[in-house]
Amino acid sequence: MSKKNNKNEVTSALKPGKDLTLDELNMLIDSVYNGIVSIDENKRVRIFNKSAEHIFEMDRNNIIGKPYEDVFPDGPLAEILQSGSIENNRKLEYKGKILLSNRTPVIDKNNKIKGAVGVVQDISNLENMNRILNDALQTNEQLNAVLKKSLDSLFITDAEGKVLSVNEAYTKITGIKAEDILGKTLYELVEKGLYKRAAALMVIESHEPVSYTEKTKTGRTAVFVGTPIFNQEGDLVNVLVNIHDVTELESVSNELADTKALKDELDAVIQASFDGIIVTDNNGIVLSMNDAYQRITGLNREELVGRNMFELTQAGVYDHSDVVMVIESKKSVTLTQKLTSGKSILVTGNPIFNESGELVRIITNARDLTELDRLRQEVEHANHLRRHYENELNKIIMEDSFIAQATSSQQLQELIARVSKVDSTILIQGESGVGKEVVARELHYQSPRRDKPYIKINCAAIPESLLESELFGYEKGAFTGARKEGKMGIFELANNGSLFLDEVGDIPLHLQVKLLRVLQENEVTRVGGDLPIKIDVRVIAATNRNLREMIKAKQFREDLYYRLNVVPIMVSPLRERKEEIEPLIIHFLGMFNKKYNLNKTIDPQLIKVMQDYDWPGNIRELRNVIERAVVTSPDAIIQGINFPGSEEHLFSNVINELPSISLKSEVEAYEKELLKKYIDKYGSSRKAASVLGTSQTTIWRKANQYGIHLQDN
Repeated sequence: MSKKNNKNEVTSALKPGKDLTLDELNMLIDSVYNGIVSIDENKRVRIFNKSAEHIFEMDRNNIIGKPYEDVFPDGPLAEILQSGSIENNRKLEYKGKILLSNRTPVIDKNNKIKGAVGVVQDISNLENMNRILNDALQTNEQLNAVLKKSLDSLFITDAEGKVLSVNEAYTKITGIKAEDILGKTLYELVEKGLYKRAAALMVIESHEPVSYTEKTKTGRTAVFVGTPIFNQEGDLVNVLVNIHDVTELESVSNELADTKALKDELDAVIQASFDGIIVTDNNGIVLSMNDAYQRITGLNREELVGRNMFELTQAGVYDHSDVVMVIESKKSVTLTQKLTSGKSILVTGNPIFNESGELVRIITNARDLTELDRLRQEVEHANHLRRHYENELNKIIMEDSFIAQATSSQQLQELIARVSKVDSTILIQGESGVGKEVVARELHYQSPRRDKPYIKINCAAIPESLLESELFGYEKGAFTGARKEGKMGIFELANNGSLFLDEVGDIPLHLQVKLLRVLQENEVTRVGGDLPIKIDVRVIAATNRNLREMIKAKQFREDLYYRLNVVPIMVSPLRERKEEIEPLIIHFLGMFNKKYNLNKTIDPQLIKVMQDYDWPGNIRELRNVIERAVVTSPDAIIQGINFPGSEEHLFSNVINELPSISLKSEVEAYEKELLKKYIDKYGSSRKAASVLGTSQTTIWRKANQYGIHLQDN
């Protein structure tokens, strides 16, 4: 067919009342800005134009001829081409685009359904309206359905500007009735004042596409797009004017611009936050996170975005998830979360609801607690140890030596050397003052734990109401008066070291149960807490009570006795190892001479008298007697001792040979010498008073009495 003949046929076909040819239909559809998809009576895709390709991001060469269920397998898009019903103005979301669709069945002259046509428009970007419609419709019925149901107004003229066709949407948008303009030229319609300007005339004059926006008589804002249609010879044969109502879209566009500006501002704030922030949807799928969350958790966006929190928890990335709990409870949740890296973070998940009350997002705020908690525990542990060692140093002037002259003591020394190498629990029994604490200390310092903590607690010296919290610690708010940060117990302080439970027989029955559980499970639970804390502690217990008799009297648990008494150690009383009295006297004498900067000795005759004494208070009594004699004896040679609160006195055999002296003069001479040494050593009356356990006023008075110069006068 020649170009001239083709032009004549198209021009002739576009005359009012005459059906369009297939080529003419193809040209017309190629100029339409809607996406068009049609199926035949076998539900196979027959038409899929270029605009449909652009909207759905599909290649029509891979679609034409396929069942539409394969092209649109699920969701609302599949419903576009259901051939049995009509649907208007359906709004869809597809890959971030906002679409409007119409659907209509194609019916032949015999009222038989021959297929269906879906018209889809991308209203998210008006510029996309210039790239639609490419493939031809198969029948005139299909073309009429497209023109009739198009969401935009379709206005067709011939090359002279005569109006050939308009659809239903034209009148709704412009307010102009079809019967007032069909068959008339735009030139005369402009002259009558029906139009201020006509897109079709602008196209006819320029042979170029035209686009502009203006208000219509109905007060609507519309985009007018005029597109020239040429025949094969390149001659203009028709003009298609698409009039798109953008009134609502204009408002939405402004709102979207404001929303985007607000979103950009919020994104900047979130990104600048020092706390970690992560956002998930209502199904727990991670949508986004800020850089701080990556820094705090050590997890990358690539590892998390797009993954589900349920899945991440099951995979062990988190031990438990606030997001999961928020989804289940629809409430804010705060918890401590552990990561696979070993870090602990404090997370708070907050639900976000839409206007319908439906959960749409979960915002999680995360803070790194691992380092802070580690430092807090280290400080707490150090403070506890410092206070403990200060108390111990106030009680112990100098570490006692283990003196083993008696056979029983030598055997004990050998036993200590053997059992100190293992971690078996030991029960030390013996009278009060025999040196059970010395044995416990030797067990620790000869063990592999010698460089770890050695903690001692006297169970009889602590009130029953406080003993549980001292042993096992407590959580914050566990009871009235509790420290707000909680407190570590003795077992935690002694972790990796040794714990000496002195006077274990005085532990109340209700605490014996908890102590037994700690010994069996190697874990402790703080008062007010519910999470067990693993510990590694070697327990050494001691008592001067008969635990077997206490078991019979229902005062001590039998199972705890056997758990403590794995290795029993009996320490003999001092009266059964008299050969150690003289070495102990010499040891204590040297210790207190050094402490008080003296040079006292003990008459050998007095030592023999002391060896014959029974010493009911054992080594503790002997130590106290020696200290008292050293600091109160007026002579350089100690020849007698006494026992306060008792009429018991011990003297050497030569005490009667001593000359008569003035007690007052001797005491004053000793006091003057002692005071001068301490003032010379410490330099001030305040320090000397503190060391001597008296007041600064007393030091001033005595110094003045004896003519001693004070440097701080």
